[in-house]
Amino acid sequence: MALDGYRYPLVVVRDGPAGGEALRVGIDAAVRGRGRLMIVCPTRAPQPWSWWIPPGFIVPNDSAANDRLLAAARAQVPADLPLTVQQLRSPPPPLRSQIANAAWAHRCDLIVLGATAARSGTRCRLADWLDRRTPATVLAVRAP
Repeated sequence: MALDGYRYPLVVVRDGPAGGEALRVGIDAAVRGRGRLMIVCPTRAPQPWSWWIPPGFIVPNDSAANDRLLAAARAQVPADLPLTVQQLRSPPPPLRSQIANAAWAHRCDLIVLGATAARSGTRCRLADWLDRRTPATVLAVRAP
C-alpha cells in the first residue's frame, strides 16, 4: 500500500511483532508526508472484580510495561519528526472510543494498528469500528 499523502498518522502501539510493524508503517507515512506522528498506547486499568483476588496472588500492572514500550517506540522515531505521545487508560470510556477521540482531536488522517495472528484472515474488529467512526483511513498491519 502506498503511504504517500498522509501527513498525520496515529499509531496504536502494542507489544509484539504486529505492533512493531504498525510503528514502522506509521513512521514511514509521517516521513513521506512530511507531517507529524502521534503514538497512543492503550493501558487497561484493574478490573472491578479484582477485589476478591486471594492474598499472595500477583496481578500484573501493565503501566510500567507500557512505559517501557513507549520509550522503545520513541527511540525508533527519527529526531527531526514531530511526535505526540499519549497513554490511554481504560475504563471509562472504552479504549476504542479514546483512540477515536484522539484521532479526531489531532486531525489524524491515518490510523495504523497491528493485527493479531488470531484474526489474520479477516480485518480486526477494532479496525472496523474505527473505520466506521473516524474520517481517517484505518490500516491494520500484520507482522512481517
